[in-house]
Amino acid sequence: MRDQKKLKREALEVMEKLHLVEILEKYGDTRLVGSIVLELIVKLDIDIHVLLPQGDLMDVTNKITTELLNVEGIREVRITDYRKDSNGIKIGIDECLAPSGNWTIDIWLTKDWTTTGFEVTERINSALTTEQREIVLKLKQYYFDKGLLRDGISSLIYVAILNGVSSVEEFETSSDFIEYQRSH
Repeated sequence: MRDQKKLKREALEVMEKLHLVEILEKYGDTRLVGSIVLELIVKLDIDIHVLLPQGDLMDVTNKITTELLNVEGIREVRITDYRKDSNGIKIGIDECLAPSGNWTIDIWLTKDWTTTGFEVTERINSALTTEQREIVLKLKQYYFDKGLLRDGISSLIYVAILNGVSSVEEFETSSDFIEYQRSH
C-alpha cells in the first residue's frame, strides 16, 4: 500500500499550486472531502465540495471555470450538470501531474447541504478503525485494478466496511452493491 500521508501532502500541494481553495472559497463553504481527508487514497483523485449560499448555480459555475482556466497548469475543465437529479454541478479537471502521477480533481457545486460530502466524510473518518481502513484500501485497490473504482463505489465500500463487511466476496453479495450494479 502507498504512503497515505505522502499522497495527502501531494494532493494538498496540487490544490495549493492551482490556487483551488483561494478561488473556490470566494463562492461558498469550500471543503476537501473523500479519500484525501480519510487518507484512503488509491485513485489519485481530489474531491472538493462547495456549498453556495446564494447566486445562480450556472452563473457561479461559469465564473469559477473562467477563473480556473486562467490558472497556469489548468488547460481544460469539464462541466457536468446534475441540477435536475442531485441539485449540483460538477467541474472536472483531468490533468494535474505530480510525482505520484496524474491527479484528477472533481469540484462539486451545490446550494443543497444534503448533497455535499461534508457530514459523511466526518462521520466515516471518526468511525473507521485502523483495521477497517486496511480493508477499505484492499477493496478500493481491487476495484481500481479492475478499472471499476468510479461512480460512487468508494462511498459504498466505506459504508459496507462500517457495517461489518471484511472482504470482496462479502461486499459483492451485499444488497447495496447489487443495487449499485443494477443502476450502473
